[in-house]
Order: sequence, then structure tokens, then C-alpha cells
Amino acid sequence: MKELKGKQLSLLSKIVAMVFLFAGFFVMLALRSEREIGDLITVGLTIAGIFVPIDASMIIQNAKKAGRE
Repeated sequence: MKELKGKQLSLLSKIVAMVFLFAGFFVMLALRSEREIGDLITVGLTIAGIFVPIDASMIIQNAKKAGRE
């Protein structure tokens, strides 16, 4: 089994969040739901935000490498 790296996990989380938001939005439109769109956006941002520390660590690592060159 292939090991997932931080960059792949981060990208995957953003894709999952986008799919969730679009699917949820279209379901809300189809059902004419009275729920707030803000709830849907909050959950989508939470899904993507789980991997923010991975993004931050990759940015820090790249900055350190650039500083050494």
C-alpha cells in the first residue's frame, strides 16, 4: 500500500471539502432546504482546516530550504 505524504493528504482534504460543499449546496437547492448556507460552509472549512498544520509545516520547510541556498 502506498504511503500518503502530507502534501497529498492536504490536497485530498481540500478536494473532499470542495466536493462536500458543492454536493451540499446542490442538495439544499434541490430540497429547497431552510438550513443556513453558513452551516454548510463551516463544515467544509473545518474539513479543509484539519490539514492547515501540514500546509504550514511544508511552507516553513520550504522557507528554511530557500534560506540556506
